[in-house]
Amino acid sequence: MLGVAYYPEHWGENRVENDLNTFINNGIEIIRIGEFAWDIFEPEEGIFNFDLFDKVFNISENLGLKIIFGTPSATPPAWLIRKYPEILQRNRDGSIRNFGSRRHYCFSSDIYKEYISKLLEKIIKRYKDSKSLYAWQIDNEFGCEGTTYCYCEKCDEKFRKYLKNKYITIENLNKAWGTVFWSQMYNSFDQIETPKQTNALPNPHQYLDFYRFTTKNIIEFSNFQEELIRKYSNKAITHNFMVNFTEIDYFELAKQYDFVSYDSYIPSDIFNPALISMNYSLMYSLKRKPFTIMELQPGRVNWQKRNWYYPYEILKCWIYQGFLHNADDILIFRDRALSFGAEQYHNAILNYNGKTEDSPRLKILHDFYINKEEKKIKGNLNQFNKDSGNKYKVGIYFDYENSFIHSINSVSKDFSYIEGIFNFYEVFKSLGFIPEFIFKNEENLNKFDILIFPYAIYLDNEIKEKIKSFKNYLIVTCMTDIKDQYNRINLNESLIKVFRNIEFKIIDFGAIKDFNFSYNGMEITGDYWIERLEYKGKDIIVPFIISEDKKTLYLSSCFNSVELNKIIRKFIPSNMIPIYKLKKIFKNISDLDIDEFILKILNKKNLELFILIDKIYVINYNNETINFFDYIIEPYEIIEIKI
Repeated sequence: MLGVAYYPEHWGENRVENDLNTFINNGIEIIRIGEFAWDIFEPEEGIFNFDLFDKVFNISENLGLKIIFGTPSATPPAWLIRKYPEILQRNRDGSIRNFGSRRHYCFSSDIYKEYISKLLEKIIKRYKDSKSLYAWQIDNEFGCEGTTYCYCEKCDEKFRKYLKNKYITIENLNKAWGTVFWSQMYNSFDQIETPKQTNALPNPHQYLDFYRFTTKNIIEFSNFQEELIRKYSNKAITHNFMVNFTEIDYFELAKQYDFVSYDSYIPSDIFNPALISMNYSLMYSLKRKPFTIMELQPGRVNWQKRNWYYPYEILKCWIYQGFLHNADDILIFRDRALSFGAEQYHNAILNYNGKTEDSPRLKILHDFYINKEEKKIKGNLNQFNKDSGNKYKVGIYFDYENSFIHSINSVSKDFSYIEGIFNFYEVFKSLGFIPEFIFKNEENLNKFDILIFPYAIYLDNEIKEKIKSFKNYLIVTCMTDIKDQYNRINLNESLIKVFRNIEFKIIDFGAIKDFNFSYNGMEITGDYWIERLEYKGKDIIVPFIISEDKKTLYLSSCFNSVELNKIIRKFIPSNMIPIYKLKKIFKNISDLDIDEFILKILNKKNLELFILIDKIYVINYNNETINFFDYIIEPYEIIEIKI
């Protein structure tokens, strides 16, 4: 279904019927409401008013609109904060994060949970039997705008309890944290606090435990709302995850929800559709099932340094992209552009005046619905999945705890785990694969034909054993398995590494920038990290090693997608690469110029291909003419979507 995030509290009761009719008449079948409306439901303590949202539910039932209800815990009202200021979070330096924005609460506050429970129970009982109720969204974007971590006294106490339960004795903790360094030894758990601001580098082992504790604490906060909802309602429960976000372990958080939701925004100044695709693939992989795009960027946003212009026609491309990546439902953020408040520059489906004739994005949704495009896409995808799609499956290992470790301390402080993962994803996606992400609980690695372990700085013993028994093509990078579960350098094997049938010793390593390798007739540029290896009795500095059986690749530096593309196409047999097979359906493409043909496609950063059974979806984000698709012959049908 297509939908919107709807905020009736911004427009008043008189507008509700008109809005909902506009939605249903233009192909909008689902709305999300409620997540920022606490002061509407409870304007004063103990005084409740549901009139506005009763009207939304009643009219929606008559029209057949579905509703996702967001619990309003993301924005505690002023009266509650002034009565209990201890609900507010504290920064590392002890300063308070004040009222006046959103997400201004501590996950550890029992007082806050008590007030949430009082309001939420009334909401659940009131709307649980509505025919329009589709699902519940708990809160909104945990951790958004720097609110993942809190350093208040309540969190200090919960952190101590977490550590006592984990380490049992203070001696065990001191050993794990290496507190003998810089005279940091503790005599009791009572001396420990959350890691406050320090004048030099903090204890990296304490930070890893704090990050783990924070995920656990957020899960507990979500759980108490989930349990209350499930007490009265059998509707599905979700939470909306964020783009490129690794401060919370989403793999653990996703376990409690019936389906994953995701807020799709462009996180950088340069739009790259492959980055959006990577996040969609990650959301799908968390539960191996279709997900919901709870917020899709409509065009311009409000929170970037420069809120970039996007033509309204591009929304069509973004909708196609979402459905092609197994989104079940897509909700556009938001219903109508707002002239006031902190998001007043944000585009929406309806323009500022709310008139349909002045709102071209609304027409895009209308046409998409009238032409039954969603049904066509899902039909093609179902056939693709039924027929096993691409013959060869690619899995990329992803671990949120690895991201924690990389962010705490690194040889190159500007190295990004998520960007490193993306470089691999972009290469394999551009070669026509549809990569999935795998996690530490993956039972059967051998269902994948190609497995990649990028920058997996910590691997537990279970996953290492699974790697040993993996039979197909394996790619492992530098930094992999050099740390243990406490964030200490792993000395168990004296930095002798065995990745299946490649064995070597890391003699030394360090940071580099734009380091040029000349190797095996290739010119390759590495970045961030380099390793000096002892391999087969030789002291070497090389960009990569390929095993004698040609099935294991080890990368001893970091590479961007352009450089990785050179290496991957050297390692993976061409008969496994989907896009190479396309040469058979174009006239005048010979074996001699296939590489040139591939590079033409790869270099078009505003082009995305979905190679299905007998169709190729071409999403063209900048309306360029794609000349090499003029030569299409059977059996493929080209479906080009462009602005």
